[in-house]
Amino acid sequence: MGFSGGGSNVLLPHSHDGRVVQDGGPLDFNSITQSQSLAGQVFYSDGVALQQLAYPGVPAGEILTAAAASTAPSWVASASATPVYEEIASTTLGVDTNDITLTFAAVNASDVAQFVFVFNGGVATAGEELQVQVNGSSAAQYYMQRLDMAAGAGAFSQWSGETHWKPYRTQALGARVFGHMNLQVDQTSQVPNILMSSTFIGAAGMAQYSGNVDITATSLSEIKIYAGNSADPLITAGSTASIFKINI
Repeated sequence: MGFSGGGSNVLLPHSHDGRVVQDGGPLDFNSITQSQSLAGQVFYSDGVALQQLAYPGVPAGEILTAAAASTAPSWVASASATPVYEEIASTTLGVDTNDITLTFAAVNASDVAQFVFVFNGGVATAGEELQVQVNGSSAAQYYMQRLDMAAGAGAFSQWSGETHWKPYRTQALGARVFGHMNLQVDQTSQVPNILMSSTFIGAAGMAQYSGNVDITATSLSEIKIYAGNSADPLITAGSTASIFKINI
């Protein structure tokens, strides 16, 4: 029904429908129609009348949300995006030392897809094996196999019942070595253990490496990299090591 009431001055119900004669025509919401509202307010119906939802006083990326079991929209804080690669621990050596040991709050394997350890450093003694231990274990339960490639030739080695993994053998005094190691705490076997694969590159060429350690583990809390002769400070100042978790 339009505004006209047959001469009456009573405003009759209307819908601002431009298709109805004398119904006021469509409302222009673009900078024409006014209301007693503050900037940014959102209008919604409560089923009876229009209501207003105030705009956040200090906007911080809030999201307009229909919360579970609610009857009206609301502003909620946006969820922080979880990075795929999340650093757990990292260090840079200030002086030559025997090892780099990264210790951190235990991360349960069921919460991550994988762990990645990255090493970029110098080794002060030639001919030494870089060695790695996890979770503080020096038990003779490390198993591994390694393919060394240099000058177009390859050599295969394997070890069992060692007290550490041997991902790379250095060649030149003070040579730089870069490598990364993928670690997985395996909870599918009868006795959970830690699996590893790695690639290390340096003056001695490249080494592809894989292995496991038969210690009962459901989480990772420490990784240590060092060189064979612990009597000398073998890892040089400026060397870095970091451990990341890949979130599910």
